[in-house]
Amino acid sequence: MPLRASQPGNILAALQIAFGKTAPKFLHDLLRFDPQSIHANRNILIDDPPQYDGKARSGPALVLDRGSCKHEYYSHLERCNLPHLDESAQQDTCWKVAASCKKCRLYLTLSIDYPESGCKQPCPNQDYPLHHLRHIETNPSGVGYHFGCSNFGCQALVHVVYEAPVLSKEDVLLLSDGQALSRRYEAVLDNTPDREGVRLANSLDVYTRLKRYVSDSLLESNARRSFPARNKRFMEAFGTECDSLLLRLGFERAEDGDGEHQWKLPSPKPGHDSDPLRLTLERLVLELQYLMDDYCASNAKPNPSRPSYRDAKVDLARTLSAQGYDKVPGRNLASSEEDHPCYASLGALGDFSDGLIEYCYERQTTCDPQEGPYYFDCLQDLATGRSSEQLILKSSKLASQNVLSKKDIDQAYKALGIDPDRQKTVGDEEIIGIYRSRWSSSGPTGRSDLKVALRTLGNARSSRPMLDAAADTVETYEQALAWLDANESQADDTIIALYGVKVDDSHNDPMTKDLARRAVDIIAKQRKSEMLHSWLATGEMTSSTMSLEDACKHFELEDLDKIDPDMLEAVFLVAPPGTTTDRATATIRKAMADRDAGKPSHSTETWPVGLISHGNTCYLNSLLQYYFTVKPLRELVLDFDKYKYDLATQGAKNERVGNLHRPEYEIESFQSLTNDLRHLFERMIRDRGPAVRPEADLVCRAFLKPTSPEADTTGAQQDESVDVNMTSAENVNTPGTVEESAMISQASSTTLQGDATLTPPATPKGEKEGELLAPPLPPRRPATPSQTIKTNLEKAEEAARQQQDVAEVMEELLTRLRASIKPLGQDSQGEQMDQLRDIFNMRIADTIVAEGEETSTKEDDFTNLMLLPPYEPTNIYSALDRVLDLHPEPNANKPVSVYKTFKSFPPILQISINRILLDRHGKPAKSEHSIKIEEYLYMDRYSEDEAILARRKQCWEWRRRLRGLQAEKDIIQKTKINIDGPSTLDGISDWLSTIPDVDEILKDVGVDPVNVPEGLASNLQQESISQRARLTEIAKEVRELEDDIAKQFSGPGFEKLKYRLHAVFFHRGSTGHGHYWTYIYDIHHNIWRLYNDETVEEFTKINEILNAEGWHQGTPTYAVYVRDDTKEQYVEPLRRDVEELVDEPMPDAAASFSAAPTQTSSVGFEGDWKQEPEGPQPVEINW
Repeated sequence: MPLRASQPGNILAALQIAFGKTAPKFLHDLLRFDPQSIHANRNILIDDPPQYDGKARSGPALVLDRGSCKHEYYSHLERCNLPHLDESAQQDTCWKVAASCKKCRLYLTLSIDYPESGCKQPCPNQDYPLHHLRHIETNPSGVGYHFGCSNFGCQALVHVVYEAPVLSKEDVLLLSDGQALSRRYEAVLDNTPDREGVRLANSLDVYTRLKRYVSDSLLESNARRSFPARNKRFMEAFGTECDSLLLRLGFERAEDGDGEHQWKLPSPKPGHDSDPLRLTLERLVLELQYLMDDYCASNAKPNPSRPSYRDAKVDLARTLSAQGYDKVPGRNLASSEEDHPCYASLGALGDFSDGLIEYCYERQTTCDPQEGPYYFDCLQDLATGRSSEQLILKSSKLASQNVLSKKDIDQAYKALGIDPDRQKTVGDEEIIGIYRSRWSSSGPTGRSDLKVALRTLGNARSSRPMLDAAADTVETYEQALAWLDANESQADDTIIALYGVKVDDSHNDPMTKDLARRAVDIIAKQRKSEMLHSWLATGEMTSSTMSLEDACKHFELEDLDKIDPDMLEAVFLVAPPGTTTDRATATIRKAMADRDAGKPSHSTETWPVGLISHGNTCYLNSLLQYYFTVKPLRELVLDFDKYKYDLATQGAKNERVGNLHRPEYEIESFQSLTNDLRHLFERMIRDRGPAVRPEADLVCRAFLKPTSPEADTTGAQQDESVDVNMTSAENVNTPGTVEESAMISQASSTTLQGDATLTPPATPKGEKEGELLAPPLPPRRPATPSQTIKTNLEKAEEAARQQQDVAEVMEELLTRLRASIKPLGQDSQGEQMDQLRDIFNMRIADTIVAEGEETSTKEDDFTNLMLLPPYEPTNIYSALDRVLDLHPEPNANKPVSVYKTFKSFPPILQISINRILLDRHGKPAKSEHSIKIEEYLYMDRYSEDEAILARRKQCWEWRRRLRGLQAEKDIIQKTKINIDGPSTLDGISDWLSTIPDVDEILKDVGVDPVNVPEGLASNLQQESISQRARLTEIAKEVRELEDDIAKQFSGPGFEKLKYRLHAVFFHRGSTGHGHYWTYIYDIHHNIWRLYNDETVEEFTKINEILNAEGWHQGTPTYAVYVRDDTKEQYVEPLRRDVEELVDEPMPDAAASFSAAPTQTSSVGFEGDWKQEPEGPQPVEINW
């Protein structure tokens, strides 16, 4: 039924709807909209137009289907109630336009009325020059749409109803088909051969005769209401084929007094405009006239009726008050014309004046504030495109008021490395964490940009924590209080408590800690608070404070730095007791603690060194640190000359490496990479630290694809051909591509410094000076020319952005190392056997189970085990079971299931924890669900043994039952209103029990009572009890099954293949940004260490490694286990042999080395990064 103004709920609904459009835009869309073709496209009448960013739309455009009718609407004046000239809307106003399309015969009825609370200030008026209409609801049948004006003083309700033609396409074909008319003509001749004057009717004859019959039926004065069924002209036109159609149109069969068959005309009720039959017949007359017009025009025949029609567009515009609006001079907009997308987003038309464009912007931002930044973009784009001073002034005024555009917000997200698809899902805390991580590794300009970006997002999201984080300067007393979320009335001890809350919430972030102390300091000075001053100086809330100078004078200490800490404690002990001594002691202890906090906690001679990132290589650093701890790999690299494959005497290898034959130029390039790694490992052993930077050559060779010498051209040409993905667009099987590796990219590792400009590494001399280290050590290899290094480091950085998974880089790097060494033979597949492969290789058999067929097996070798993305919190065993236990194979040609069994176990087991899955839009998204890592992993349950397999199969059955129980539990518990099923039933039952009381109230006001089936409330209550009982049964059965599964592989018989956790790689961020670090266990010192680029620290919170849950803890993406019985043979995290300092100057060193010849390789990398400059160049010695 039509939506009436008396329904207040609909008004409320209208106010909650966001996007709207002005009445002229609404009319423009209404005239183009074809409800018969919206199945192919979005609905231009009610759907929001896709957003436009200046280049492309955010979704498919609201365009008409190719088969849509270009309507020609004409008014049915007898069915209209049009506003009179200059008539204004009143409370009881109800205007209506009834129209139909001459082309498709579709009926359109538009009406407008007002609610009881509306029409106080109807549009148009001075403040609201046009209706601004928002979609309220659509009739379930899909043929009616209801809209409301957003002006609270107007609240006009607009109803649009579409109705199908009386005659369908099939009906028209039945009436007018040429072959059908010929059959009717022949039937008349066959039945009455002696009948004269019979002729073949055409379509116009059929339409004319049916129109006359129907028109006669509508005339009350027409006395003749029937005609013979055998009428010659009737039979020519309709025969007997049209009987069912005529009956449907209201005609009736009858007999006269002589028993002759008659047709009676339809009998609409006289004088009843609401009679459905009369309305149908009136429309039928109009449709037949349209068909007659179309026939005459198509066949160049004279039109016998020559009708006149009234264009409905004028009536619709007057009814919607959409006529005579303020336009741009000289522009008329055709109904079929497409405006710039920004006009549609503002609900405007392209011929609107600048003032109306402003009005549209104000209406849209008021009604849809969430999309306000996008509407501001539209306003700015239109101001520029129209060269409108008025709109440019408006845009500038808004910008000065800190109104943000969507472009500003998108740029801010981009500056922080956040993918646009995550803007609505990323939390404030995560954004602040990203900001702080990037801040620590950015220069002054970068920090300024980051601050602007965070402030922009803080304003856009109305986030106080983000604005506080961006306002990293607290200058005034008021700012200090606001930053701490305090107020003037709070006591000093509360201020200190709030300080602790801020610092704890930031997980002791140094930046937050410094800012919090500054805030407390400002408050202390303003209040002249001895307690706060004392707390800042000593960490204790005493009643008075003492400076460090006064404290030293109290103990007669001249130079605190020269006093041994133990001696200092003795001084404290023998000093005369008292309040002054206590305060002086606390002050000095606090100063000593602060000074010691800045010193390294470990001796660099007995502690691993960190690796300085090249911008986007945090996961490469994690991988290199891990490889360094693998003892046989490290020893092979350090003694590379012993294992190096001799290309000069052996030529290309017959063995395949990474499933590919490697050409000589690749092997030569990979050997250079292994040499680079050897030099890095030597520095990690011998440099004093605390951190070293991997050389540019290593980064470039790790990420860039080697090219054959024949492919080298000039440096400029090569610069443009760099394949940062390490793949060939023409041939993905080209040697050296990442496609050789077992898995594609699985988890983002683009670092939080992803947008920082990568500059070439300084010479080692500059590096030492920057780190304030000792004089230079003996010379190392000559450096690559810095300009070339910079170019290729930038290319390697871009490649690093594309490389997004530790497992992928690990597989590729291991393949390159293996290609550089001598083979020990080859396996049955032709794959090279070597020492590195032996460390990680595992052989796994796939057992394929197909219904009705015998099982088959397929064996393959892997160096890491890839897990599936977790869809819920889980543990490492469950994650392994998802991959190794029986499961459907999605990529098989037919329905089969597969389970996996280990044929051989590696000394080091590498497990890649896939984090990437596709969201509902088909785009990559990161799974943040936690995975509990076990410190010891027992792999017996996956070994090749029939008894173990039987136990595994029993577990599969239990898990299948568990899944069924979980599904049943979800059906009972999960509802759309986020209340469990039993509670929902209780609530409904309680509400139904109040119905009798409501009926009494209704009875008092003369309203019929609500009819509720007797016993419904008690039945729902009983169902609630039944569901709760079932949930208890499910919970009990689930516990029992989980206990059975846990016990299935417990006991000494299943703990022979024991693996000890050695390393875990962690990632914090999303698919668009993030940061990698790793934890590595030292079996010799029984400690865990955190390796985070240049920082290496002892890590004691083991639970954060094994059971990471919070965002700050990150998510594990790679776990490495080592066989417990051979762990000392395979892992050794700490190896240091620091070089002695060289005190004697070497003034002639540069001269003696400048003449040394440099070795160049014939192998190039894309970008020609090893090409020497033409002409004599000075050789830069790498000191």
